[in-house]
Amino acid sequence: MASPLTHESGGLPATAFVGQNPQPLTPDELGLFPVQPIGLEQTVPIRVQFPSANSGDLVIIQAEDGGSINGQSVVAQHYLDSSREAGFSFTSTTEGGLYRITLRNGFDEKRIQLFAAPTFTKNP
Repeated sequence: MASPLTHESGGLPATAFVGQNPQPLTPDELGLFPVQPIGLEQTVPIRVQFPSANSGDLVIIQAEDGGSINGQSVVAQHYLDSSREAGFSFTSTTEGGLYRITLRNGFDEKRIQLFAAPTFTKNP
């Protein structure tokens, strides 16, 4: 029997919201959220809810392909609030392409995927 945190099961449930007027996104069985378009040098707000986690749990947020978390670095720590949610912003660079943001909650891992290109609007 597989552990609830294995990639086969997709790990713990999670929902992500990307941008100003986001639609809920759910990860696939590998913990990958659907790719979302953003503009070059665009800052987008991101919220991720972990309904099976506990308030106060630590989430490590890492920008794998450049860009910045909260305008400061490629790695940040966030403690889940009373809604079991982590909120942060991501800013892409002048380079187009795929930006992956990994979120680690204990042994569970989820990945947000953003595709930056000059043709996307600055305010999704």
